[in-house]
Amino acid sequence: MTKPRKQRVRLRLIYQDTTPAAFLEGLYKNSPSAGLCEDEAGRIFQGRLIDELALLNKTWNGSTVSVDRKHESFRVRSPRCTISWMVQPSTFKKFMDRKGDEARGVGFLARCLVCYPETRQGKRPMSDYDQLPKAIEEFSARVTELLNDQIDFLRPRASEDDDE
Repeated sequence: MTKPRKQRVRLRLIYQDTTPAAFLEGLYKNSPSAGLCEDEAGRIFQGRLIDELALLNKTWNGSTVSVDRKHESFRVRSPRCTISWMVQPSTFKKFMDRKGDEARGVGFLARCLVCYPETRQGKRPMSDYDQLPKAIEEFSARVTELLNDQIDFLRPRASEDDDE
């Protein structure tokens, strides 16, 4: 007799090229904590997710998000979302020309730290190179410690769709 297999729980924390619906479903089914991380965010700024600034605000704030569709309804309670998007200046300028007033008006930009670093193309000084491996090791240990402290919160929870 074979033992029934336990369903493997998938912990997903990082989303890249995603739609609003897929992101919400991921927050609901995987973990309510997530990061929208993209090193080539041009596709984000041209996709549908950037049109959902209010949704991004709610997931950043930790406000419950209710989804009601014809075939599925669910709630994501206390989501936590961080965004790390790297984009070329010309793409960001197009976004600001198109949606800058709205992004300011709904408070999206107030939740962002926008930086425009000076180019270092051709200039890569590494004066403290000897310290780098130790710093990376300390950083990794601290991130692991923080994730281990939060593992119960990050695990997918049993259905919480009770009648409120």
